[in-house]
Amino acid sequence: MATPSSPARKKSPLRTAATLVVPMLMGAAVGALGAHYFPDMLPDTDFTAAQKVLTGVVLVALALAAIAVHEAGHLLGGRLAGFRALLFVVGPFRVERTGAGCRAGLNRNAMIAGGLAVSVPEDTRALRPRTLLMVAGGPGTSVLAGALALVLREPLGLAQLPPGAGYGRALAAVSLVVFGMLSLGIGAATLVPARTGGFYSDGAPILRLLRSGPDTDREVALLALLAHSMGGRRPREWDPALVAQSLAAADGTPFDAV
Repeated sequence: MATPSSPARKKSPLRTAATLVVPMLMGAAVGALGAHYFPDMLPDTDFTAAQKVLTGVVLVALALAAIAVHEAGHLLGGRLAGFRALLFVVGPFRVERTGAGCRAGLNRNAMIAGGLAVSVPEDTRALRPRTLLMVAGGPGTSVLAGALALVLREPLGLAQLPPGAGYGRALAAVSLVVFGMLSLGIGAATLVPARTGGFYSDGAPILRLLRSGPDTDREVALLALLAHSMGGRRPREWDPALVAQSLAAADGTPFDAV
């Protein structure tokens, strides 16, 4: 889930540099590990031209599936936290809850094509830990699904294919490896605290939510109000307790303007 970014205090040059360097180092580490282990996991099979085209189509579908699993993890975490799911976007697909029920359609917003899930709390009870569960559900599910896909190769007999194995088994072996590595990569990448395109990665709010204090409580309230707004609730329908919590501490930061 890409969390909409909120205004924050001015960062020091050291912190700004760390924000840029740490994600780069973690991304390089994940890429190096993938480049080292990924080729050895693939079956040694020659595909025909038609089989290569079909494999390419399957790989695109697997990429969307890996994103869908990640976003579904956010909705699952939100469900466990007692949140109400409002929006689920994966690539060109979009499912949203409206006043008339759930509606499926095409996503025409390229900014959220990389995946988005929105869940909102129905009350203000223990908002911080519940929001943390919802946010962490995405990367947690990605890592779990990726590890499971790679582990299943051995019991399914797809870890080492014999010479002359059929295309179906070879495709299944490739699919498990690709889906597993993609899911692990998504889980690791989204845990890196970063902000791109006006959205925070999952790692940034997780770090903030692990801290306690009025600033964190106010940010949780603001995110909840923003989610309500995205869900179509008019301001007069917002929970007064959330509004009061978001206005609790006037400290002169940009949060006051929000």
